[in-house]
Amino acid sequence: MEQKIKAKELKEKLFLKRKNTYAEMTDEEIQKADEFCEGYKAFLDAGKTASGAYQITVLHRLPHKLL
Repeated sequence: MEQKIKAKELKEKLFLKRKNTYAEMTDEEIQKADEFCEGYKAFLDAGKTASGAYQITVLHRLPHKLL
């Protein structure tokens, strides 16, 4: 019985405890994350395949390189 208790204590010390970051974020941080996600979702919708995503990325970056 004591070995189980020691094993449980050791597990609590060594194993990763996953936290939900969303619960610790401010309203402003949540809004920024949501804005980013909307853009990312649009990117994923526009580039359904790897080649489509690559083309979108190249077309998006091209004007920035010309400046």
